[in-house]
Amino acid sequence: MADQQQISPQHRAALFAQATRQTWQPLPSISATEGDTKSFDLPKTRLTSRIRVQVEAKLNVKHASATSYVPSPFAPYTMLRSIELSVNNGFSPFKISGKQAFMYSVMREDASIVFPKTSGRGKNVQGLVASAAGADNKVRLTLDLPLTINDREPIGLVLTQNQETVVTVTMDIAKADQLGSDQAGYTFALSDVKITPFVESFSVPNIPQAIPDLSVLKLVQGATQAITGSGEQTYKFPTGMVYRKFAILIEDTNGKGMTDDEISANLEIIFNQADIPYRVSSKMLAAINEEMYGRTLPDGMYVFDLTYQGVANYGGTRDYINTENLTEFWLKFNTAKAGNITVVYENLTRMRTQG
Repeated sequence: MADQQQISPQHRAALFAQATRQTWQPLPSISATEGDTKSFDLPKTRLTSRIRVQVEAKLNVKHASATSYVPSPFAPYTMLRSIELSVNNGFSPFKISGKQAFMYSVMREDASIVFPKTSGRGKNVQGLVASAAGADNKVRLTLDLPLTINDREPIGLVLTQNQETVVTVTMDIAKADQLGSDQAGYTFALSDVKITPFVESFSVPNIPQAIPDLSVLKLVQGATQAITGSGEQTYKFPTGMVYRKFAILIEDTNGKGMTDDEISANLEIIFNQADIPYRVSSKMLAAINEEMYGRTLPDGMYVFDLTYQGVANYGGTRDYINTENLTEFWLKFNTAKAGNITVVYENLTRMRTQG
Protein backbone atom coordinates (compact mmCIF):
# COMPACT_ATOMS: atom_id res chain seq x y z
CA MET A 1 0.00 0.00 0.00
CA ALA A 2 2.86 2.38 0.80
CA ASP A 3 4.37 1.76 -2.65
CA GLN A 4 1.02 2.54 -4.31
CA GLN A 5 0.71 5.85 -2.44
CA GLN A 6 4.11 7.01 -3.71
CA ILE A 7 3.02 6.73 -7.36
CA SER A 8 1.71 9.97 -8.83
CA PRO A 9 -1.68 9.96 -10.61
CA GLN A 10 0.10 10.74 -13.90
CA HIS A 11 2.47 7.78 -13.50
CA ARG A 12 -0.42 5.52 -12.48
CA ALA A 13 -2.41 6.60 -15.57
CA ALA A 14 0.58 5.86 -17.80
CA LEU A 15 0.96 2.40 -16.26
CA PHE A 16 -2.78 1.80 -16.71
CA ALA A 17 -2.54 2.64 -20.43
CA GLN A 18 0.25 0.08 -20.80
CA ALA A 19 -1.40 -2.69 -18.76
CA THR A 20 -5.01 -2.64 -20.02
CA ARG A 21 -6.99 -2.78 -23.21
CA GLN A 22 -10.34 -1.43 -24.31
CA THR A 23 -13.41 -3.63 -24.84
CA TRP A 24 -16.69 -2.84 -26.65
CA GLN A 25 -19.67 -5.08 -25.97
CA PRO A 26 -23.40 -4.73 -26.74
CA LEU A 27 -26.03 -5.90 -24.27
CA PRO A 28 -29.31 -7.55 -25.31
CA SER A 29 -31.89 -5.19 -26.79
CA ILE A 30 -34.96 -4.28 -24.74
CA SER A 31 -38.44 -3.74 -26.24
CA ALA A 32 -40.57 -0.90 -24.86
CA THR A 33 -43.65 1.19 -25.53
CA GLU A 34 -44.38 4.85 -24.85
CA GLY A 35 -44.75 5.57 -21.14
CA ASP A 36 -42.66 2.53 -20.14
CA THR A 37 -39.86 2.43 -17.59
CA LYS A 38 -37.02 0.09 -18.52
CA SER A 39 -33.76 -0.74 -16.77
CA PHE A 40 -30.70 -2.94 -17.15
CA ASP A 41 -27.65 -3.78 -15.05
CA LEU A 42 -24.09 -3.59 -16.31
CA PRO A 43 -22.07 -6.80 -16.54
CA LYS A 44 -19.86 -7.50 -13.54
CA THR A 45 -16.66 -7.38 -15.55
CA ARG A 46 -13.74 -5.02 -16.06
CA LEU A 47 -13.57 -1.28 -15.38
CA THR A 48 -16.50 0.45 -17.05
CA SER A 49 -15.81 3.80 -18.72
CA ARG A 50 -18.90 4.56 -20.84
CA ILE A 51 -22.40 3.39 -21.65
CA ARG A 52 -23.98 4.19 -24.98
CA VAL A 53 -27.68 3.56 -25.46
CA GLN A 54 -29.29 3.52 -28.89
CA VAL A 55 -33.06 3.98 -28.86
CA GLU A 56 -34.91 3.25 -32.11
CA ALA A 57 -38.62 3.68 -32.71
CA LYS A 58 -41.35 4.36 -35.25
CA LEU A 59 -43.25 7.63 -34.94
CA ASN A 60 -46.60 7.77 -36.75
CA VAL A 61 -47.83 11.30 -37.48
CA LYS A 62 -51.34 12.09 -38.71
CA HIS A 63 -52.81 15.39 -39.92
CA ALA A 64 -55.83 16.05 -42.13
CA SER A 65 -53.92 18.21 -44.63
CA ALA A 66 -50.29 18.75 -43.55
CA THR A 67 -47.48 16.70 -45.10
CA SER A 68 -44.88 17.52 -42.44
CA TYR A 69 -44.59 18.55 -38.79
CA VAL A 70 -42.23 20.60 -36.64
CA PRO A 71 -40.29 18.53 -34.07
CA SER A 72 -40.03 19.64 -30.46
CA PRO A 73 -36.95 21.80 -29.82
CA PHE A 74 -34.84 19.01 -28.29
CA ALA A 75 -36.14 15.97 -30.13
CA PRO A 76 -35.31 13.11 -30.41
CA TYR A 77 -33.82 13.46 -26.89
CA THR A 78 -37.34 14.25 -25.65
CA MET A 79 -38.25 10.62 -26.42
CA LEU A 80 -36.74 9.94 -22.98
CA ARG A 81 -38.50 11.48 -19.99
CA SER A 82 -35.61 10.66 -17.66
CA ILE A 83 -32.29 8.80 -17.56
CA GLU A 84 -30.57 7.62 -14.39
CA LEU A 85 -27.34 5.67 -14.08
CA SER A 86 -27.00 4.63 -10.45
CA VAL A 87 -24.44 2.73 -8.40
CA ASN A 88 -25.48 0.89 -5.25
CA ASN A 89 -23.01 2.98 -3.22
CA GLY A 90 -25.55 5.81 -3.13
CA PHE A 91 -24.21 7.82 -6.08
CA SER A 92 -25.91 8.46 -9.44
CA PRO A 93 -23.29 9.40 -12.06
CA PHE A 94 -26.16 10.47 -14.35
CA LYS A 95 -29.57 11.76 -13.28
CA ILE A 96 -31.07 13.91 -16.03
CA SER A 97 -34.07 14.32 -18.33
CA GLY A 98 -34.00 13.82 -22.08
CA LYS A 99 -33.80 17.56 -22.69
CA GLN A 100 -30.99 17.85 -20.16
CA ALA A 101 -29.19 14.99 -21.92
CA PHE A 102 -29.22 17.10 -25.09
CA MET A 103 -27.76 20.05 -23.18
CA TYR A 104 -25.00 17.87 -21.77
CA SER A 105 -24.24 16.24 -25.13
CA VAL A 106 -23.73 19.64 -26.79
CA MET A 107 -20.66 20.31 -24.62
CA ARG A 108 -18.20 18.64 -26.98
CA GLU A 109 -15.67 19.74 -29.58
CA ASP A 110 -18.10 19.26 -32.49
CA ALA A 111 -21.66 19.88 -31.32
CA SER A 112 -23.12 19.46 -34.82
CA ILE A 113 -23.38 15.69 -34.52
CA VAL A 114 -25.79 16.04 -31.59
CA PHE A 115 -28.44 17.74 -33.75
CA PRO A 116 -30.68 15.27 -35.62
CA LYS A 117 -30.88 14.54 -39.34
CA THR A 118 -34.20 13.84 -41.03
CA SER A 119 -33.09 10.61 -42.72
CA GLY A 120 -30.17 8.31 -43.47
CA ARG A 121 -27.20 7.45 -41.29
CA GLY A 122 -26.28 9.49 -38.28
CA LYS A 123 -26.04 9.57 -34.50
CA ASN A 124 -29.56 11.02 -34.19
CA VAL A 125 -32.33 10.79 -36.81
CA GLN A 126 -35.96 11.89 -36.83
CA GLY A 127 -38.19 11.89 -39.91
CA LEU A 128 -40.62 14.79 -40.30
CA VAL A 129 -43.40 13.42 -42.54
CA ALA A 130 -47.15 13.59 -41.82
CA SER A 131 -50.20 12.47 -43.78
CA ALA A 132 -53.96 12.08 -43.42
CA ALA A 133 -53.62 8.29 -43.17
CA GLY A 134 -50.61 8.54 -40.84
CA ALA A 135 -46.97 8.51 -41.95
CA ASP A 136 -44.33 6.39 -40.24
CA ASN A 137 -41.09 8.18 -39.36
CA LYS A 138 -37.82 6.64 -38.29
CA VAL A 139 -36.52 7.89 -34.94
CA ARG A 140 -33.06 7.02 -33.68
CA LEU A 141 -31.37 8.46 -30.60
CA THR A 142 -27.81 7.55 -29.63
CA LEU A 143 -27.26 8.58 -26.03
CA ASP A 144 -23.72 8.81 -24.67
CA LEU A 145 -23.18 8.40 -20.91
CA PRO A 146 -19.42 8.69 -20.30
CA LEU A 147 -18.29 7.86 -16.78
CA THR A 148 -14.76 9.18 -17.29
CA ILE A 149 -14.03 12.88 -17.68
CA ASN A 150 -12.76 12.36 -21.25
CA ASP A 151 -11.32 9.68 -23.54
CA ARG A 152 -7.77 10.25 -22.32
CA GLU A 153 -7.78 10.28 -18.50
CA PRO A 154 -8.99 7.23 -16.53
CA ILE A 155 -10.73 9.46 -13.98
CA GLY A 156 -14.25 8.29 -13.12
CA LEU A 157 -13.88 4.60 -14.00
CA VAL A 158 -16.22 2.30 -12.08
CA LEU A 159 -14.97 -1.12 -10.99
CA THR A 160 -17.83 -3.32 -12.18
CA GLN A 161 -15.67 -6.45 -11.80
CA ASN A 162 -16.90 -6.67 -8.23
CA GLN A 163 -19.76 -8.81 -6.92
CA GLU A 164 -20.74 -6.10 -4.44
CA THR A 165 -21.07 -3.33 -7.03
CA VAL A 166 -24.33 -3.04 -8.99
CA VAL A 167 -24.62 -0.40 -11.72
CA THR A 168 -28.13 0.11 -13.11
CA VAL A 169 -29.38 2.26 -15.98
CA THR A 170 -33.07 3.24 -15.80
CA MET A 171 -34.87 5.03 -18.63
CA ASP A 172 -38.42 6.39 -18.83
CA ILE A 173 -39.93 6.49 -22.33
CA ALA A 174 -41.97 9.64 -22.93
CA LYS A 175 -45.31 9.95 -24.68
CA ALA A 176 -45.17 10.28 -28.48
CA ASP A 177 -46.31 13.91 -28.52
CA GLN A 178 -43.06 14.91 -26.79
CA LEU A 179 -41.32 14.42 -30.15
CA GLY A 180 -43.50 17.00 -31.90
CA SER A 181 -44.21 20.64 -31.18
CA ASP A 182 -47.58 21.62 -29.72
CA GLN A 183 -49.50 22.12 -32.96
CA ALA A 184 -53.25 21.74 -33.41
CA GLY A 185 -54.59 18.90 -35.52
CA TYR A 186 -51.70 16.46 -35.18
CA THR A 187 -51.87 12.94 -33.75
CA PHE A 188 -48.65 11.19 -32.70
CA ALA A 189 -48.12 7.51 -31.92
CA LEU A 190 -44.88 5.79 -30.92
CA SER A 191 -44.29 2.09 -31.59
CA ASP A 192 -41.56 -0.53 -32.10
CA VAL A 193 -39.35 1.05 -29.42
CA LYS A 194 -36.07 -0.84 -29.07
CA ILE A 195 -33.33 0.03 -26.56
CA THR A 196 -29.84 -1.35 -27.26
CA PRO A 197 -27.16 -0.72 -24.60
CA PHE A 198 -23.49 -0.72 -25.53
CA VAL A 199 -20.73 -0.84 -22.91
CA GLU A 200 -17.14 0.41 -23.17
CA SER A 201 -14.80 -0.99 -20.53
CA PHE A 202 -11.15 -1.75 -19.78
CA SER A 203 -9.52 -4.87 -18.42
CA VAL A 204 -8.34 -4.72 -14.81
CA PRO A 205 -4.51 -4.57 -14.77
CA ASN A 206 -2.70 -7.42 -13.07
CA ILE A 207 -0.35 -5.10 -11.21
CA PRO A 208 -1.79 -2.89 -8.45
CA GLN A 209 0.39 0.09 -9.43
CA ALA A 210 -1.43 0.29 -12.79
CA ILE A 211 -4.92 0.55 -11.29
CA PRO A 212 -6.04 4.21 -11.42
CA ASP A 213 -7.58 6.09 -8.51
CA LEU A 214 -11.15 4.76 -8.34
CA SER A 215 -12.27 7.03 -5.51
CA VAL A 216 -13.12 9.95 -7.85
CA LEU A 217 -16.58 9.82 -9.39
CA LYS A 218 -18.03 12.10 -12.05
CA LEU A 219 -21.64 13.20 -11.52
CA VAL A 220 -23.94 14.74 -14.13
CA GLN A 221 -27.20 16.13 -12.79
CA GLY A 222 -29.91 18.54 -13.86
CA ALA A 223 -32.42 20.85 -12.21
CA THR A 224 -35.13 23.33 -13.21
CA GLN A 225 -36.15 26.50 -11.38
CA ALA A 226 -39.06 28.83 -12.09
CA ILE A 227 -38.47 32.43 -13.13
CA THR A 228 -41.46 34.17 -11.58
CA GLY A 229 -41.16 37.50 -13.40
CA SER A 230 -38.87 39.93 -15.16
CA GLY A 231 -35.80 41.42 -13.53
CA GLU A 232 -32.79 40.01 -11.71
CA GLN A 233 -32.67 36.24 -11.35
CA THR A 234 -30.48 34.09 -9.11
CA TYR A 235 -29.77 30.38 -9.39
CA LYS A 236 -27.96 28.87 -6.39
CA PHE A 237 -25.82 25.85 -7.21
CA PRO A 238 -25.30 23.09 -4.65
CA THR A 239 -21.91 23.37 -2.94
CA GLY A 240 -19.46 20.77 -1.70
CA MET A 241 -18.21 19.37 -5.02
CA VAL A 242 -15.86 20.34 -7.87
CA TYR A 243 -17.53 21.82 -10.97
CA ARG A 244 -16.04 21.09 -14.41
CA LYS A 245 -18.77 22.56 -16.62
CA PHE A 246 -22.41 23.57 -16.64
CA ALA A 247 -25.00 24.45 -19.26
CA ILE A 248 -28.03 26.65 -18.69
CA LEU A 249 -31.22 27.01 -20.70
CA ILE A 250 -33.44 30.05 -20.10
CA GLU A 251 -36.97 29.65 -21.50
CA ASP A 252 -40.20 31.63 -21.35
CA THR A 253 -43.44 30.21 -19.94
CA ASN A 254 -44.26 28.65 -23.34
CA GLY A 255 -41.02 26.68 -23.38
CA LYS A 256 -39.40 28.89 -26.01
CA GLY A 257 -35.76 29.78 -25.48
CA MET A 258 -35.28 33.44 -24.63
CA THR A 259 -33.23 35.47 -27.09
CA ASP A 260 -30.00 37.23 -26.18
CA ASP A 261 -31.90 40.53 -26.17
CA GLU A 262 -34.36 39.14 -23.60
CA ILE A 263 -31.47 38.28 -21.26
CA SER A 264 -30.16 41.71 -20.39
CA ALA A 265 -27.20 42.92 -18.31
CA ASN A 266 -24.50 40.27 -17.76
CA LEU A 267 -24.47 36.65 -16.71
CA GLU A 268 -22.39 36.48 -13.55
CA ILE A 269 -20.83 33.60 -11.64
CA ILE A 270 -20.54 34.63 -7.99
CA PHE A 271 -18.63 33.06 -5.09
CA ASN A 272 -19.76 33.88 -1.54
CA GLN A 273 -21.91 36.78 -2.80
CA ALA A 274 -18.89 39.00 -3.53
CA ASP A 275 -16.25 37.37 -5.77
CA ILE A 276 -17.25 37.46 -9.47
CA PRO A 277 -14.69 35.60 -11.64
CA TYR A 278 -17.03 35.48 -14.66
CA ARG A 279 -19.09 38.43 -15.90
CA VAL A 280 -20.17 38.23 -19.55
CA SER A 281 -23.06 39.44 -21.70
CA SER A 282 -25.46 36.92 -23.24
CA LYS A 283 -24.37 37.86 -26.79
CA MET A 284 -20.67 37.53 -25.97
CA LEU A 285 -21.17 34.18 -24.21
CA ALA A 286 -23.18 32.89 -27.18
CA ALA A 287 -20.30 33.85 -29.48
CA ILE A 288 -17.72 32.21 -27.21
CA ASN A 289 -19.78 29.01 -27.06
CA GLU A 290 -19.99 28.91 -30.86
CA GLU A 291 -16.19 29.15 -31.02
CA MET A 292 -15.85 26.33 -28.48
CA TYR A 293 -18.28 23.87 -30.04
CA GLY A 294 -18.40 24.84 -33.72
CA ARG A 295 -22.15 25.31 -33.69
CA THR A 296 -24.65 28.03 -32.75
CA LEU A 297 -26.49 26.86 -29.65
CA PRO A 298 -30.29 27.08 -29.36
CA ASP A 299 -31.82 30.35 -28.12
CA GLY A 300 -31.54 30.68 -24.36
CA MET A 301 -28.74 28.12 -24.00
CA TYR A 302 -25.31 29.06 -22.64
CA VAL A 303 -22.35 27.07 -21.36
CA PHE A 304 -19.64 27.84 -18.84
CA ASP A 305 -17.04 25.23 -19.78
CA LEU A 306 -14.24 25.14 -17.23
CA THR A 307 -12.54 22.26 -19.07
CA TYR A 308 -11.94 24.31 -22.22
CA GLN A 309 -8.31 25.22 -22.84
CA GLY A 310 -8.28 25.27 -26.64
CA VAL A 311 -10.13 21.95 -26.95
CA ALA A 312 -13.41 21.16 -25.20
CA ASN A 313 -13.19 18.72 -22.28
CA TYR A 314 -9.41 18.17 -22.44
CA GLY A 315 -8.06 21.08 -20.40
CA GLY A 316 -6.41 20.71 -17.01
CA THR A 317 -7.81 21.50 -13.60
CA ARG A 318 -6.81 25.19 -13.66
CA ASP A 319 -10.33 26.63 -13.90
CA TYR A 320 -12.33 23.99 -12.05
CA ILE A 321 -14.53 25.48 -9.31
CA ASN A 322 -14.04 23.70 -5.99
CA THR A 323 -17.05 24.61 -3.86
CA GLU A 324 -16.04 22.59 -0.81
CA ASN A 325 -15.06 25.76 1.04
CA LEU A 326 -17.72 28.03 -0.51
CA THR A 327 -20.90 28.88 1.34
CA GLU A 328 -22.55 30.33 -1.80
CA PHE A 329 -22.12 29.60 -5.51
CA TRP A 330 -24.56 31.62 -7.63
CA LEU A 331 -25.47 32.42 -11.20
CA LYS A 332 -27.09 35.83 -11.71
CA PHE A 333 -28.72 37.30 -14.82
CA ASN A 334 -31.65 39.50 -15.87
CA THR A 335 -34.66 38.50 -17.97
CA ALA A 336 -37.37 40.50 -19.69
CA LYS A 337 -40.14 38.07 -18.69
CA ALA A 338 -41.09 35.05 -16.62
CA GLY A 339 -40.20 31.48 -17.49
CA ASN A 340 -37.82 28.75 -16.32
CA ILE A 341 -34.11 28.07 -16.09
CA THR A 342 -32.79 24.54 -16.60
CA VAL A 343 -29.26 23.79 -15.43
CA VAL A 344 -27.10 20.74 -16.20
CA TYR A 345 -23.81 20.47 -14.34
CA GLU A 346 -20.88 18.06 -14.26
CA ASN A 347 -19.13 17.59 -10.92
CA LEU A 348 -16.34 15.55 -9.44
CA THR A 349 -16.73 14.03 -6.00
CA ARG A 350 -14.58 11.68 -3.97
CA MET A 351 -15.88 8.47 -2.46
CA ARG A 352 -14.52 7.16 0.78
CA THR A 353 -14.31 3.59 -0.48
CA GLN A 354 -15.01 1.61 -3.62
CA GLY A 355 -14.75 -2.03 -4.34
